Amino acid sequence: MKPAKSLFPVFLWIVRIAVVFAVYVRFIGLIRSFETDEWSFYIAAAFGLFAVLLLLGGFSRKHNLTIISGLIIAVLSVYQMIQLGFGIGQSMAFYGLMTSIGLLFVSLGNKK
Repeated sequence: MKPAKSLFPVFLWIVRIAVVFAVYVRFIGLIRSFETDEWSFYIAAAFGLFAVLLLLGGFSRKHNLTIISGLIIAVLSVYQMIQLGFGIGQSMAFYGLMTSIGLLFVSLGNKK
């Protein structure tokens, strides 16, 4: 059986939408609290901003926005994993997936 290469662009869009949804579910409470004296607020806001920029980067012909957004998401996720101490749990799984998705878009850009 041959792989369905024509579904690859659809897959990338599903991943982009899933990233925005996952970041929304994970960080909406922190963003709504708007406690600017907390460092976690800025991390959550950066995740939200770059997840939306990753989605918007898919509409661009150039790869820059997608690559930068993917890189920032990956770096923020690694930072959060370091803060958690690399323990096993739901948070580590979330940040591990966000790291891999970020690096996916760094390596692929807006491949069609």
